[in-house]
Amino acid sequence: MPVVLKRPGLLAVEREGRILTVDPGNAASVRTLVDGSDNAEPRWSPDDQALLYRRGQRQTAELQRIPAGGGPPRRLTANRRPERGAVWSPRGDRIAYTLPRTDDPRAFDNPREPEEVWLLDVATGADRKLTEGFDPAWSPRGDALVYATNGQRDERGPRANALRIVGVDGQGDRPVLAVADLPADLLPSFGLPFTPATVRLRAPAWSPDGRVIVASADGHTSMALTFDERGQALRPWALAFDGGVGRVRWSPDGGRLAVESQPATGVAVVVVVELASGRETRIGGPERGFQAAEPTWSPDGRGLAVITSNLPGREDQARTTALRLYAPDGAEIAQLIASLSSGKVEPLSGG
Repeated sequence: MPVVLKRPGLLAVEREGRILTVDPGNAASVRTLVDGSDNAEPRWSPDDQALLYRRGQRQTAELQRIPAGGGPPRRLTANRRPERGAVWSPRGDRIAYTLPRTDDPRAFDNPREPEEVWLLDVATGADRKLTEGFDPAWSPRGDALVYATNGQRDERGPRANALRIVGVDGQGDRPVLAVADLPADLLPSFGLPFTPATVRLRAPAWSPDGRVIVASADGHTSMALTFDERGQALRPWALAFDGGVGRVRWSPDGGRLAVESQPATGVAVVVVVELASGRETRIGGPERGFQAAEPTWSPDGRGLAVITSNLPGREDQARTTALRLYAPDGAEIAQLIASLSSGKVEPLSGG
C-alpha cells in the first residue's frame, strides 16, 4: 500500500490496484479516486491539481494523469515497456521515469537488464531518453536530476555502480559518488564498528534546500548516506547490520530523514533520523508488535504517514495492514485506514 501526501494534506494510497484518497483529519473521508486492479505508484502534482500513476503491468503499463477531484484520466505514455519510478519536476511541467532498455517482455523482470531514464513533457506529450540508469530525482530548481547508473548488472541487479547528476537538456552529466568511493571500514572515519561491503547505490534524493543528497546503500550493512554534490561531507545513517534499506524521505524543513530499514530481525521499521543531533527513533519493530514502511511526511513536518503490518512468521494470524500517522518521536497520532486480508477497507477513528 504505497502512500503519497498531497498538500495541504490529502493522502493517496494504493490498495490492491486501486488508488484511494483520505483526509488525515477525517478518517471517514476515504474514497476511490482510481478504480481497477492494476494501478500503482500514485504521485500528486506539485500544484495538487492532478495525480500521476501507473496503470497496467509489463508491456501494457503506461503513465496516466487524473484530476484531483476525479474525472476521466489522460494517458501520458504509449510504448511496450513498463514505466516505473515516475516523479514530477518541481514545476510540474515534466516527468522523469525509468524504462528497461529492451522491449522484450522476457527481460522486463530480469535484474541483469540495464535501464534508462526518460523525460516526458506533460503539455506536449513528447518524451525522450535522457541517460542510462534508474531512480531519477529532481533538483529543487528543476534544472537537473541525480540518478543511479546501471553499473555491472548481475542476477541481483546493479553492482559497483555510481550516482551522477545530469542537466534536463542532457548536458553536463558528471559523477557525484561511486561505490568505490565509500570507505571499506566505518570505524576510522565515523567511529562505527562496521565494514559495510557496499555493492550498490540507489534511490538518491535532494534535500529541500538543494545542498545535500541522500541515497540508499546496499551491502552487508545497508544504510542511508548523505553527501554534497561533490560526493563530500559523507555521513552514514540508520545502519542495518546484516539487513536492508529501502527509500529515504526528507522532512519538509530538511532537518530529518525517514528511512525504510529492515534489520537482521527481518522486521521492517521506519527510522526517523534527526540530522543535527544524530538521534534515531524507530517506528515499528518486534518490541512494538508491528512492521512499518512507506513513510510520507506531512507538509508541516509534524507527522509521518506509514503503512503498518503484522510481524512476520505469524501464520496463525490473518495478515492486516493499516495506514497510520506518527509523530517524529514515534508516538502514534491516528489510524486512518485498515486493510484486512479479506480485501475489505475500513476507516478507523483517529486518536
